Amino acid sequence: MVAHAELERLESRKRELVLQSDACRRRLEAECRNLQLAAAWVDRGYAFWQRARPVLVWVAPVLGYWAARKWWRLAKISAAAAAVFRIYRKWSEICGPPRP
Repeated sequence: MVAHAELERLESRKRELVLQSDACRRRLEAECRNLQLAAAWVDRGYAFWQRARPVLVWVAPVLGYWAARKWWRLAKISAAAAAVFRIYRKWSEICGPPRP
């Protein structure tokens, strides 16, 4: 009788575990579908890059030349500002902090 009660308990536990496993499997399948939808942009982005790559090979140098001419003045101003900042730092090291 003890063995029969133990066997029934184990069968009941097995049924619970099978139900739990089925629920987990369904959840996992749903998550995989969601992941496929969320990661689809990677495939689209890569496909776009493959299509645009030949055009970009020709456009990139033109854009680089344009940007260099356009931003040359900004680069000169930035370099001058950096030089002034370096001089200010050296001067403040020599003279020390300002006194109140």
